[in-house]
Amino acid sequence: MPTQKPRVIVTLEPSLYRQVQRLAHKNGTPLSLAVRDLIRDACADVEEWGLVRLARERLRTLRRNKLVSHQAFWKKAKA
Repeated sequence: MPTQKPRVIVTLEPSLYRQVQRLAHKNGTPLSLAVRDLIRDACADVEEWGLVRLARERLRTLRRNKLVSHQAFWKKAKA
């Protein structure tokens, strides 16, 4: 049955394959869905790490004397 979704062929070490197989069995999902979910989680983690890095950089360069309170910002925005 043809599918519209792209496919990837991955070669795993036997121990890693067994880990994924156990995870799929434990969750009651097919192996392909377990792999998909693991990749999705890993991509989300990588994105989050990038945001953490950005936040740390912004904190490092923060100039407290340039901060504006929430109330002052909205007061100025309404004007």
